[in-house]
Amino acid sequence: MIRPIMCLAMLGLAACEGGLAALWMAPPKAVARALPTLHPVSGRLGVVVSSARPQQVALAPNERVNVLQSAKLGEEAWLVRVSVAPASAPKEPQETAFGGIARERLITMLSEAPSAVVGLRLDSSLLVLEDQRGLSRQGRVIRCDGEPVTSSLALRACLVLARGGAPKLEFEPVVSETPSVTDAPTTPALADRLVRADAGYPVDGGGEAP
Repeated sequence: MIRPIMCLAMLGLAACEGGLAALWMAPPKAVARALPTLHPVSGRLGVVVSSARPQQVALAPNERVNVLQSAKLGEEAWLVRVSVAPASAPKEPQETAFGGIARERLITMLSEAPSAVVGLRLDSSLLVLEDQRGLSRQGRVIRCDGEPVTSSLALRACLVLARGGAPKLEFEPVVSETPSVTDAPTTPALADRLVRADAGYPVDGGGEAP
């Protein structure tokens, strides 16, 4: 009579151990979600196509970086500043360098976005034509908030991210005489609209040191 009872007890213990094992099974590994790709503009600035505000972006298949700042440009377009600059950011972005967003379309998005006001008129080479705040700023804009400014597109991007403050601009002296305001009509019409520092819907952030 004892042996059948012992057998039943052993069977019950085995069943219990099996149930505990099922409870302590390791959870399935989470499937890694693909990060949106950064399309560089200049330095740490770039464009990301994402349905949600990006927190991290991919520079390469196995390289991801954190997003420090972001500004929405369109339904799924974001302007971002990342923690590390891509190793091979182009000096002048190409037409198809923004995840399907043409360069002209990106320029329009940046023009329509709120941006910082710095009170400068520049020509197409980013040379100061007029300092509207009387701060005697002269030369060519070469950096904005630490990012290299190699094109009007890069400058616009920096001003959009700095829309609530006063971006720090750095200038490169030029040997030739700075053009006067009267020379402005001879510059391309693009200069006054595309490169004008207070374009878009301004948020006056005050002046900054030369």
